[in-house]
Amino acid sequence: MLRQLSRYMKSYRLKAILSPIMMIIEVLTDVYIPFLMKDIINIGIYESNTEVVVTLGLKMILSALIGITAGVMSARLGAVAGYGFGASLRSDLYRKIQGFSFGNLDKFSVPSLITRLTNDCNNLSQAAMMSLRMGIRAPALFVFALIMAFNIDPSMAKVFLVAIPILLVIFAVIITLAQPRFREMQKRIDDLNAVVQEDLTNIREIKSFVREDYEKRRFKKFNDSLMVTAYKANSLVIVTMPLAELVVYSTIIAILWVGGSEIIAGNMLAGNL
Repeated sequence: MLRQLSRYMKSYRLKAILSPIMMIIEVLTDVYIPFLMKDIINIGIYESNTEVVVTLGLKMILSALIGITAGVMSARLGAVAGYGFGASLRSDLYRKIQGFSFGNLDKFSVPSLITRLTNDCNNLSQAAMMSLRMGIRAPALFVFALIMAFNIDPSMAKVFLVAIPILLVIFAVIITLAQPRFREMQKRIDDLNAVVQEDLTNIREIKSFVREDYEKRRFKKFNDSLMVTAYKANSLVIVTMPLAELVVYSTIIAILWVGGSEIIAGNMLAGNL
């Protein structure tokens, strides 16, 4: 499937390549700034060396400017590539639908095809854009930050080796449970589109036979069904951030606890923490 979809990105190949590169540059600056802060505290402040503080401070400002520029460029290139991919896919899908026979239309149903052309293509566009940016940023930040953590203090960095598997298990469980719920939500969207299409197509007949109240109740039934299904699907996904933050802040507390003990014992400098 990915190979079939990748051909719609050919026209935006250069932007699709440059966007992750710019994102990696932004990640490198994000990781480099705390490293400079460590030297400011350990060397500049502890030794009262103003020259070191100013020099490293200017490097931090330069790194921040480079990171901001790279981030903006990555966002723009990713958006152009992602939504351009969606536009190419939607155009090809529309041409394919135009060649459908009546049998094909009965098999797929018109409401389902409308959902494919609108909602699904838009979701794929956003997925392509996010994969070019967050799909690169998250693993790159994870790898570079872990390398820097072990470079600064290997004993402290071992705390991450406990937190990372916990996060992976949380994400895996939520994704596994959420997939069938979102598939069900997709079916409810198709059903609602079918009702809307029928009402708009046959609006004159509905008014002629005074069926407005019936159609309102029918619409409400499918609309409420979609609302309940969407609530069940999204209520599971929104748990992801609180659980992830719980693990992250627990990791911070553990690092502060262990690091504080090391600083008191004189085995580690405050800047490393």
